[in-house]
Amino acid sequence: MKQSLSVFIILVLSSLAVVVLAQSTNGSEGIWQPPPGTTWQWQLSGAVDTRYDVDMYDIDLFDTPQSTIDTLRARGVIVICYFSAGSYENWRPDAGQFPAHIIGNKLDGWAGERWLNIADVSALADVMQARLELAVAKGCDGVEPDNVDGYTNNTGFSLTYVDQIRYAAWMVEQAHTLGLSIGLKNNLDQVVDLEPFYDWALNEQCFQYEECELLLPFVQSGKAVFGVEYELKPNKYCNMAISYEFSWLHKTYDLGNEAPGSCAGDAPTITATLVPTNEPVFTPEPTNVPVITSVPTNVSVTIVPTNEPVTPEPTDDPDEYDSEGYDDDGYDRKGYDKKGYDRDGYDRKGYDKQGYDEDGYDRKGYDSEGYDRSGYDDEGYDEKGYDRKGYDRDGYDKKGYDRQGYDEDGCTKDSCD
Repeated sequence: MKQSLSVFIILVLSSLAVVVLAQSTNGSEGIWQPPPGTTWQWQLSGAVDTRYDVDMYDIDLFDTPQSTIDTLRARGVIVICYFSAGSYENWRPDAGQFPAHIIGNKLDGWAGERWLNIADVSALADVMQARLELAVAKGCDGVEPDNVDGYTNNTGFSLTYVDQIRYAAWMVEQAHTLGLSIGLKNNLDQVVDLEPFYDWALNEQCFQYEECELLLPFVQSGKAVFGVEYELKPNKYCNMAISYEFSWLHKTYDLGNEAPGSCAGDAPTITATLVPTNEPVFTPEPTNVPVITSVPTNVSVTIVPTNEPVTPEPTDDPDEYDSEGYDDDGYDRKGYDKKGYDRDGYDRKGYDKQGYDEDGYDRKGYDSEGYDRSGYDDEGYDEKGYDRKGYDRDGYDKKGYDRQGYDEDGCTKDSCD
């Protein structure tokens, strides 16, 4: 059985290799294949901050405005567009295009999201092909298909290793045919089989789970490995990430606007904005007048010693600070004590000893009960359990209807099937 399974996988991958070879001979060499160490930013929630000086941005295919993609591309930034290839999300604009029989179990912790039967590629093909074509239309340089390890999860379908390989092979073929770069998301168990065909890899939390070595085949083939940690602090993994030549970020679970570069310092922001103009560009006329960069001189300056005592300039409080620069109350000239707190108990960034600012929010923007300034927790739900669009964790609104207008019994507001 193992031998026949191996032969089948080889046949699937061999057919993909033929496609890749055919594409390379047909002039698709322009597909982006980043080298190890490529810098990047990953933001899938909130308005995308385009100011970071990195090589690549990974952003949502549907939610990102066209103007954001245009801004990044105008600056020469590679744009990768995220979408889920292995799950149904009931809030997406094309959710109604998925056949009901391929929608399976819920994804734990993700409201409104269910696994797809990726073994039925023919039933998925039209929707996924349309998503790839949308990526091309919006100017994306590549795609990040998510949830491509359904065969290891409780999907509601009897998915196999080979089913996942076949779907992965189909996805690469379609992306490369359209000139799109494509990355392998997580799915570490299939790295050895799929690395030759994917252009890069993206992983979540492999340092936390001590499985990063499984990604090394990408680096060994000269391909970038992008990734994030959510819970580990950078000092716990950065040295290893750098030694592996990985491009690693530290993010919150909602993948918001945290600055990239946790292992190499924050990426600088672009401060100058190029404003297009129709005005001609004037080049100064050449001149024969030499440019004087320095004026030579033979004059030397001699410091004459003196026995005159040096008297310091008077200060307003000559006796207020001790030799370490602190006053009688233990505060320096800027008003901070030796632990970095001011007289009101706040540090230089405005947080008290419990880590909260004057408004009662911590460094991640959450109050003591776990809600942000808009009243939502770190999963995006308010204290009543509804997200920003008014849906609960199971994908239903306050009246019990999902985004397609059906309640738990499959009834609409007007009728019941």
